[in-house]
Formats: sequence, structure tokens, C-alpha cells
Amino acid sequence: MSNQLLERYKACMILSGVGDALGYRSGIWQFNSNGKDIQRELYERFDQIEDIRIELPQWRVSDDTILHMAVGRALVEHGDRDPSPSLYSIMVKKLKEIFNDLKNRHPSSSTVSAINRLSENDWSQPYSAVSNDCTAAVRCMTIGLRYSQPADFEKLMHVSIETSRMTHTQWGFLGGFTSALFTSYAIQQKPLETWSKCLIEILPHVQHYIESQHRSDLAQTMRSWSSFETFWEEFIPRQGTDIKDLEQRDDFYRQFSHAGWAGASGTDCVAIAYNALLTSHGSWSELCRRAALHGGHGDATGCIAGAIFGAIYGFENIPKENYENVEYHHELESIGKNLFNLRRISVQSKAKVELPTDQRGPCVHFVFIPSDILDNMPAFRQWRLSKPVKTEMKSNVLSKLVFQGLKIH
Repeated sequence: MSNQLLERYKACMILSGVGDALGYRSGIWQFNSNGKDIQRELYERFDQIEDIRIELPQWRVSDDTILHMAVGRALVEHGDRDPSPSLYSIMVKKLKEIFNDLKNRHPSSSTVSAINRLSENDWSQPYSAVSNDCTAAVRCMTIGLRYSQPADFEKLMHVSIETSRMTHTQWGFLGGFTSALFTSYAIQQKPLETWSKCLIEILPHVQHYIESQHRSDLAQTMRSWSSFETFWEEFIPRQGTDIKDLEQRDDFYRQFSHAGWAGASGTDCVAIAYNALLTSHGSWSELCRRAALHGGHGDATGCIAGAIFGAIYGFENIPKENYENVEYHHELESIGKNLFNLRRISVQSKAKVELPTDQRGPCVHFVFIPSDILDNMPAFRQWRLSKPVKTEMKSNVLSKLVFQGLKIH
């Protein structure tokens, strides 16, 4: 089991680079707004996706993978310590170190400017109403790997939000939280179709955290909060929409886009990747066609979808030609291994901790359930339901939430 999980960790990192490189194609496909033209060129020049050897010089990764690796390096260097200001200082250092490598990979100008302003002693940013692009979302899947257990939710939330806020002060930072959360769900093997609804359930807790920080830009942030929440509420009924016609699929993606470029914001880049995961039904080649090869920001959506696909399925049924020579393969694999080792240390540590007694509060975050209890889940539920409660929540609601890994106060 641990070997399979290790493979999924490595695949998450490596396939994020593959999805990025495929959607980017050194800038050629990223800036082609016609998905039908992209896929026609694919078949004319390369035949099938399975036959493509993703390697330099033709298949460079974009700024998305460079940013993703920087966050992974910081998490690895910080080790098994709890999140603290030292983690964010390391994060700033790693973002500064990649500055030259971002050049000629089409980075977002707002992200470049934000990284320039960062200091290891001060990683705050002035509020910007336009900092809602996808570059927070594409770099936070590693955070979902690092804090992948249900009991790690608070850490995942804090680190993904604060890391994203280093460059995104508007609701774009919530894209980083969402990609981290969905990656953790993939590692937990939570049913794929439930993720978006779980996100909506958790948002009140996220809002409480943001409000509790009392930042100077809180008023501006909360004025735009409803945009993010409304987006996902409207997307959920259509999340599994399966469109085979390429032009119609491009139109569908654009319906959720900002300024007409599908996948370019912190909301729709994750949503498009999520739709591709739902409609590809575990097929790697179909995922690539849907997530990376469309008339939008295919490198961003391909990067996120590739990462989450790897976290779910590993390298199963993926030709080695597609990933064994992707740019930065060795380092992507190394980051995946190291994050897996940090998870193992965390699991061993948590195994020594008893379950908290009588935790109460809104249905918004997670509680750790040891594996021996999970193996006998009905008995655990019966025990938990036998405990007195002071609220009017009845056993049927409580049992559902405990089973989902959520905590009830």
C-alpha cells in the first residue's frame, strides 16, 4: 500500500509537469484560442497523445511548473515542523530563486511584480483588484500532498492561503486553496464527484479564518468573496457536463471564464481541470485532450489536472514516453518522494495521539480517525452516536458527517 501511495505522490508531481508542457507547447498552444486547431495539429504532427515523447527542446514546461516546484522545495526544506513564519520565509526565498528561470516561460506580469516585492521578513502585498489569475492555483498542489490527511486540514488551509497571498490578494488566492484541497482529497481517495460540494461546506470556516486575520485589506477581500462562492455554486450542477464536440467544449469552458480566456483565473482553472477529471473516467489520453488541449489556458488547466490525476491513479496505463523525460523529471520525482516521507512521519506521529473528546463546532473541518477505527467504521459510528449532544443535530446527520471525515462541534 505504501509503495502505491509513493507512486501516486511521484505521479502527482511529474504528471503536473507533463500536463503543463503539453498544454503549453513552448507557448504555441497556450496562446491558440481554438481547441479544434490544436487537436488537429496534434494528430497531423504527433498522431496520438500516447505516442508523444514529452521532452526538450520541443516540450518545455511553463512558469506553472517552475512555481509549483518552488513551493515543493520550500515545504521539503521546512521538514516536519508545523507551519510557522520560518516556512513563509523559506517560501519567499524559493520564489526569489526561480526568478531567472521564469523568464521566457510566459509568466504572469502581476506574479513577477509581486515576487519582486517580496521580502523574507515581509511577504505581505498591497491589495490588487486584478490579482485573480491562475498562478496561485497552479503552484499549490504540493501543499495538498504535504498536508494530505483529514487531520491536516487547518494546516492545509493556512499554508495554501498564505502562500497564495504572497502574489494574490484578491480572490485568486482561493484558487490556491482549492487546488491544494482537491489534491488532498485525491490522496484520501475521496469520491471525485463530491469534492465541489465539500468545498462549499468548508467555505464558512475559510471565511472565518480570513476574517480572523484582521488584515488591512479585509474589507476589499470580503466584498469579492461572494464571486468565488457563487462561481462554485453555479458550477456544481454542470460539473459533470460531458461535451465531445471540440468547439462546443471551448464554448462551455469560456462560459466560466473571466475576460474570455478559459482557465486563466483562480476559479475556472481548477473548475476546468475538475470537469476534465470527471468526464475522462480515468483515461489519461482523454484527460489530456480535455484539460490541456483546448482554446484557453491549457498549460494551467493541464498542470492542475495532471497533478490530481497522478494523485488518484499514479502512472497506471500511462506510456513512459509521455513522462520519463519531461523537463525537471528528476526534481519533480524527488519532491514527490520527500513529501511522501514527510507524510509518513506525520502518520507515525499522529498514531500516538488519542482522539480528541467531544469536539464541537460548525461542520467545516476535519478530524483524524486512526486506521484501526476506520477498519471498523460501523462500530465507531455507533460509539460516537451514543455520546450525548447538546444541539438538535440528530444521528443521521452526524453519522454522515463523521463518515465523510468532517468534525461536528
